[in-house]
Amino acid sequence: ATAEDPNHAMVACANSHHCRIKPNPAVRPVDMLYGARCCSDDLKKKDFGFVKAKRCGVTVTGTDAQGNCMESLSYNAAAAKCDAMGARLCTNDEYKDNCTTKAKTDTCNINAKQAWTSTMYESPSMPSALPSIAPSSEPSSSLVCDVEMPWWLGDGICDGGDYNTAACGYDGGDCDELNEFFKLHPDCDVEYPHWVGDGDCDGGRYNTAECGYDGGDC
Repeated sequence: ATAEDPNHAMVACANSHHCRIKPNPAVRPVDMLYGARCCSDDLKKKDFGFVKAKRCGVTVTGTDAQGNCMESLSYNAAAAKCDAMGARLCTNDEYKDNCTTKAKTDTCNINAKQAWTSTMYESPSMPSALPSIAPSSEPSSSLVCDVEMPWWLGDGICDGGDYNTAACGYDGGDCDELNEFFKLHPDCDVEYPHWVGDGDCDGGRYNTAECGYDGGDC
């Protein structure tokens, strides 16, 4: 990691499960315009619309002190809005762990967008692509569920890769329904299988009979 760079900051999708923006997270000049969410380590904080994010140890809000959505802000302006409420910008890790979405703060519809984080420029390793949602066909040397974020297991969202394996109970049961869908739709060949049935109607190959018209989303 490099030293903190005051001229750049990191942005990240507020919902890491359904992010469609690449790369994510990303480093951007601080004068660019993005949305924001504010986090506080005070679990009793309830003013300014702050709500508790379960299992994350923070309270979160998606609006500023006047109750307005925080959209199209520079990094410094976004940080100042959080500071005015006795809080801070949420960190990259808090976005990665979906702390802000679990707090149900998305009245401003930025879950699928990138927002400023309080994590300064660190030159992180960026994934080249989203993992496949399909169950791993590789034989496992043991039935040990070894995943980076075990609290994602059984959280109601189907994650791909190592989560969707027999060792991890197919993401703690979260992927059972989607796995069954692809068994019944073997000709559904799409780039991001976890977009199927996610509540948003995707076009192209997703909205076809082979894919059940995007798993019913369309």
